[in-house]
Amino acid sequence: MSFCSKCGARLADGAELCSQCGASQSASAQFNPYSVGVNYVGGNSSVYVDPNAPIIPNFIEAVSICFQKYVSFQGRASRSEYWYWTLFTFLLNAAVGILLGYIAAASSAEESLDRAFEVVQIVLALAFFLPSVSVFVRRLHDTNHSGWLWWLPFLIWLGAVSTVGSVSFAFSIALLVVCLYMLILMISRGDEEPNEYGPAPVRR
Repeated sequence: MSFCSKCGARLADGAELCSQCGASQSASAQFNPYSVGVNYVGGNSSVYVDPNAPIIPNFIEAVSICFQKYVSFQGRASRSEYWYWTLFTFLLNAAVGILLGYIAAASSAEESLDRAFEVVQIVLALAFFLPSVSVFVRRLHDTNHSGWLWWLPFLIWLGAVSTVGSVSFAFSIALLVVCLYMLILMISRGDEEPNEYGPAPVRR
């Protein structure tokens, strides 16, 4: 399995030109197929190959990658990319909550500020929903799992809330098991070699 040294698209065996971008596949090209592209611009390829990419993205780089791949469900995401993004969204929501709480405590218009806080929370949730889903899907890809698994907890939750008695209890147990399984996948080391979703997202 090989990938284009310019755009990262999967190549046919022995191909001298990329079918996506037309780049010549020189044997001497100095591109690392295991790098993660902080300059990702989307397109048909599953990953952008950047020869100057860091071995593991730091906090700023990981957040930048997630914003640049805002609705990109292709390719793979490393553990650092996923967890730094999770930390970023948590810290931002906490900071907004503390700020609005402080303003509310110092103001007499507490009821209107409560509504403003709810609006801000909704806006943040909507703004970060798609990039959070996309990085979760790419993290699943990194462990060679289908991104469609993202739907599984919600389907089980629907079963839990739409039934009663022992059936609802069984769905609740299943939901707990699936959520624990998802957590294990999120903290698991990804495939070191290219898999069906593209090259590894970091150099290892």
